[in-house]
Amino acid sequence: MENSNFVNPFISQLNIEKLNIGELAIFCGAGISRNSGIPTVIPFLQHMYSTLGLHENEQQMLLSTKQPFEKIIETMLSVNEQLVMDMLFNSFDNSALGLKPTGIHKWLAELAKKKLVSTIFTTNFDTLIEDALNAAGVSFISHCTDQEGSICCDENCLSYQTVNWNSKILRVIKIHGCIRCRDEMAITIKNIASQRKLASRTKCISDFFTTKGNHLKILIMGYSASDIFDIVPVLEKVRRTDKSIFYLNHGVLSVFDKLNNVKSVRNIDENFNPFKNWGDDHFWMTFNTNLLVADGTVVDGSNKFKWKKWVDRYVRELPKGEKEFLSAKLFRSGSPTRGSLTEKNALEISLKYYRQSRKIYKLLNNVIGLANCYNNMANILKDMGKLKGSLELHKKASKLFKNQGEYMKLAWSYGNQANIHRRLGNHIQAMRFHKKALKFFKDIGHMESVSKSYGNIALVHKDNKDYRLSVSYHQKEARICNKIGDLEGLAKSFYNQANVLIFLRKYDRALHLFDKAIKIFDDTKNFPELSCCLIYKGILYQKMGKVESALELYKEGEKIGLEYNDPYNLTITYYMQSSLLKDLGNEEEAESLLIKALKLIDDHGFTHLLNELNLYFIQVSSEFRGQGEAWDHLL
Repeated sequence: MENSNFVNPFISQLNIEKLNIGELAIFCGAGISRNSGIPTVIPFLQHMYSTLGLHENEQQMLLSTKQPFEKIIETMLSVNEQLVMDMLFNSFDNSALGLKPTGIHKWLAELAKKKLVSTIFTTNFDTLIEDALNAAGVSFISHCTDQEGSICCDENCLSYQTVNWNSKILRVIKIHGCIRCRDEMAITIKNIASQRKLASRTKCISDFFTTKGNHLKILIMGYSASDIFDIVPVLEKVRRTDKSIFYLNHGVLSVFDKLNNVKSVRNIDENFNPFKNWGDDHFWMTFNTNLLVADGTVVDGSNKFKWKKWVDRYVRELPKGEKEFLSAKLFRSGSPTRGSLTEKNALEISLKYYRQSRKIYKLLNNVIGLANCYNNMANILKDMGKLKGSLELHKKASKLFKNQGEYMKLAWSYGNQANIHRRLGNHIQAMRFHKKALKFFKDIGHMESVSKSYGNIALVHKDNKDYRLSVSYHQKEARICNKIGDLEGLAKSFYNQANVLIFLRKYDRALHLFDKAIKIFDDTKNFPELSCCLIYKGILYQKMGKVESALELYKEGEKIGLEYNDPYNLTITYYMQSSLLKDLGNEEEAESLLIKALKLIDDHGFTHLLNELNLYFIQVSSEFRGQGEAWDHLL
């Protein structure tokens, strides 16, 4: 193509024309296929929300949460898996839709034909890259993920052949699977949606960006870096690499505008910048990537939105009541931050759609659908602090689940009832329901739920001051989590054990478990739990008299809370910093922080949190000072 010799500074920095054979690799996402008619996330979700019948302000509320697409798909799969998979297959099948490669695909094929590219690594299901390569007469080996997340050739995904990074033949690695291998693609989607991290796939991503292959430069195109459960965590862990990154961030700037628009990736203030810790020799530029090639913006209008008919069909074929049920679940799972005003609004909307679904299920005598509505509505009422109303709905749900032989759901309902009884202070009832749930989970053999039951029983023992029993149940929980690879569950078990060990005066062991939990939460990018863990480790330091260490942890928790808009943990850290500074005699700053904490409590309805923090402080103080000292000066 005539204009593949670019005159903008970014491409000059990449210096394509002076590359040796195989020195360049391409990493690309859905953006490069958008102009062919393949949907990208925002238009896809906008059309689906509209087709579901959500009001415009409700659509905007869901879009504003910026949930990862994988999380939304997980919610949809939980309602009707087969219809969701059919919609995805048909929406991304470029051959069936009659879609052709864009100028970007052809440009990549041109680079490959010159043998400048050794690997094309893509998240895309479609085969537009392969179509462009075939049209250009380029030989290549296509790899995609199999059932276990291994990277294999796409010969029906049966060869289990790992990537040969030293091969001189071009590699096309489809890390999310390929539309030609639908069974494997379905498994990959479900793994990603459920946040199941598979070692072989993770290793392949890391290898590509760090040490494997003879490519020295990686050009990133059409990738939004919003998949915070999948590729982004791998990229954020990279500290050393032999490669140089050149990130083309699609935007409205002309390729000829703002010639100084090339920046180091570490200086980019973006919501999603997984490269911010990579160093100064990696580059970022925003401009309209359609301008890379002359025909990059040429789109067949008749093909551009063909995918919409499959979204329409998906919604149309949902059984009666499921459209409203799905809408309710989207708002329930879409609550952006724990306890925020936006979350309260989302919960109210979710409750509205569950009531609509419940009405339809009653008319149809759909007992399971009705039980699911009662169960989910009960969970919303619990989050809203309406515990007695929640308990009544859980009783209705559990009765229906039992009559229908839905024992897994019955066990979950028992567990939910137990947690409500615990919050109401009914520890005997809480223990009884947790043990009923545990028995069903054991009989069914669902070990993840068994581990959670052990953890819940441990918390009730802690409430009853049976600290040794509490630790023993947390240890049972941790052993199962470790065995089944549930890292999040393991970290929560360590965190809860640490809080119990304080009351057994095993402070070094408690600090050790806090550190283990912090590492896992950091690795898995669970920022709310990470923030909470840092703060509670700080509380222990504060009571041990290590005030500087405590303040440092409170500040770290505050930084995470601000960065990820987490008012819940911000309330805790402001409150704790206030108490520490008050003890140090810094009255003015202590009062300022207390005002911040009380404002968050008032704005977000965190009254229960104030009581819980005061009780926790009294309990911890009694272990160090032998007395229950309330924070009267803060209340």
